[in-house]
Amino acid sequence: MDAKLNRLILLVFAIHGSCAPTINAADYLLRLDTIGYEPTFEKEPNDTILRSIEVIARPQLAFHRKVSVGTETLTLAGTLRPNDDGGFRPAL
Repeated sequence: MDAKLNRLILLVFAIHGSCAPTINAADYLLRLDTIGYEPTFEKEPNDTILRSIEVIARPQLAFHRKVSVGTETLTLAGTLRPNDDGGFRPAL
């Protein structure tokens, strides 16, 4: 009975240790906008957002998002890497 209890305790610690980084990690919403310019009669053209992709990402974990709009497919994939100043930099 002692061996079974020891295995159970070891299993609980192993599961807790593997899940702890994902439970304590903060989620970030990344948004990639495709910007286009509408021609106008003014000096500067107006920029408008044509398409957007949003993905929820966690630091040091890979993320992937694929969106199909008509005949076009937009894909966003990468990881969030920490900066020296305490922020994050997406590696796409």
